[in-house]
Amino acid sequence: MGLILKFRSNQQDQWNIFYRHIFDVFREGKMIAFPWGKAGYGLAGDPSNPSILQIYWDLYGENFVENVIFIGDSIKTLSQWGLLSDLAIKVAELYWPGDLVIHVPFIHLEENPLQEQIFSANPELETSLLQRSVYLLVPRHPVAQNFFSYLIDHGYPPLLMGNFAAISSNFNAQDAVTVMNEFGNEYLGVVADAGRLQKSKKVYPATQVAIFDEDFLQIEIEGLISEANIFDSFPNLNLEKDEF
Repeated sequence: MGLILKFRSNQQDQWNIFYRHIFDVFREGKMIAFPWGKAGYGLAGDPSNPSILQIYWDLYGENFVENVIFIGDSIKTLSQWGLLSDLAIKVAELYWPGDLVIHVPFIHLEENPLQEQIFSANPELETSLLQRSVYLLVPRHPVAQNFFSYLIDHGYPPLLMGNFAAISSNFNAQDAVTVMNEFGNEYLGVVADAGRLQKSKKVYPATQVAIFDEDFLQIEIEGLISEANIFDSFPNLNLEKDEF
């Protein structure tokens, strides 16, 4: 069973305990869970560890790429994985860090040391991503932001491969205990518990948008960021909303 560490305010002793466990968890090929924003907790792991890819295979089968989100500290980091057009960059600059997942074409960069490292460990991931698209997010929660700062300070790339439990599972991932009960026995090593993230009865997911053209944005999931908010911010865009 994984470990739940409670975070309240800026208690440095809790951060130190969390950090000591993180790389042990990564070496074991398990995932960590922490709040990405108001939308819920996300699971994440070291993309260069082949065991992480196996977890995705176990959870989602051959469609695992559709459930992968690359999360990083900045637009610059994530631009190494997704083709960010001028429009995508403008949207990212407005809503990142935040509860907005941006869906864009995958970009394969030659002589990219990080991609080479990850793909050499997980060649199936490279095969699956080619000719596909990727989901990108810079999370807003302080736990996530501080974690990326820690990775940078210790010489690690501020990039993880994860998934939003609230999007990819049919349960309410608003608290650490729920996430641990769902994933803890097999896949999860540690959860950073920052309390319940949404207090209302109706829980809103992260908003997810697809940007494949310069003047066209498709809202795939409407959540915490509303269609009206996006339209007001970009009144000259062609917008489309998926109907379910």
